[in-house]
Amino acid sequence: MANYTKLSSTVTVEDCTKMVEVQDKEKIANFISERFTERYIAPFSNNKQKNGFSMLAISCLMIEALESFRQGWPNSDRKSALAFCYFFDRSTNFHELKGYCQEFYKHIRCGLLHQAETTGGWHITRKKNTLFEKDTKTIDATLFLEKVGLEVEAYANELKESEWNSQLWKKTRVKLKHICKETNA
Repeated sequence: MANYTKLSSTVTVEDCTKMVEVQDKEKIANFISERFTERYIAPFSNNKQKNGFSMLAISCLMIEALESFRQGWPNSDRKSALAFCYFFDRSTNFHELKGYCQEFYKHIRCGLLHQAETTGGWHITRKKNTLFEKDTKTIDATLFLEKVGLEVEAYANELKESEWNSQLWKKTRVKLKHICKETNA
C-alpha cells in the first residue's frame, strides 16, 4: 500500500521511484515543484483567512526542505540554521536578508516554531511594501512566500537544465530516496 501513497496530487512513491530509475529529469522537477506548490503555497492563494505568521512558518518549512534537496540532506536535523544561511547567501530573491540568517533563524523561524511568536523585536506584516525593513526588523510575509515560490521554480528549472550526474542531481536523489523510504516506513 505504501508504494501507492501520494507524494503530490499526481505522483505516488512508486511513480517517483520509476522516474528516478528512468532518469526523467523533467517529470521529477515538475513533481518537486508541484509538491511544494500544492502543499504549501496554494493554500494561501485567494484565502481571506491567511495570516502572516502562518505564511512565514510555512515559508520557513519550505526553506529547510528546499535546502535539504539542494544539499542532499535526508533531513535538516541539527542543520536548520545552516540551511537558512545557505539559502539566504545563494538567493538573489532574498538579498536583503544576506547577513541576517542567524537572527532570522533565531527570531523568526525558531520563534514561530517553538513559541508561536516572533522574538528579539522582529515583526511580521502583509502590506507588500518591502521584503525586509532593517530598521524595524519587519518581514513582509506575502512577499516572502512569493519569493520562496520563485526559489522553488528556480530550483526546478535548474534541475531540468542540469546533467543527471551533476552534484545537484546526486544530492536531489538522496533527498528523494529518503522521502520514498520514510513514506514506506
